[in-house]
Amino acid sequence: MRIVIGLCLLALTACGDGLSEDARAVRDMCASNAGEAAYCTCIAETLEKEMPLEAFKGMAQGGEEAELGALLDQIAKADSSCGGQLKTGN
Repeated sequence: MRIVIGLCLLALTACGDGLSEDARAVRDMCASNAGEAAYCTCIAETLEKEMPLEAFKGMAQGGEEAELGALLDQIAKADSSCGGQLKTGN
């Protein structure tokens, strides 16, 4: 029972973070690569604001829709505005 309650609370927390589904996916990709939570949220929000909608959606879905060079440029720009140097928990 505790596990079910915990999962429900986790789901509610994820829904209440103010991020779109795509931004949440980008944040989670960053976090899965040892990114700090606040940094990954900043990266996701910044990229969502700065990138064309379809390119951001492509990135959130694994980058298949977006051009690699453009993605790297956007990530570098977002990194700079979020404190730089791809902050990780390491």
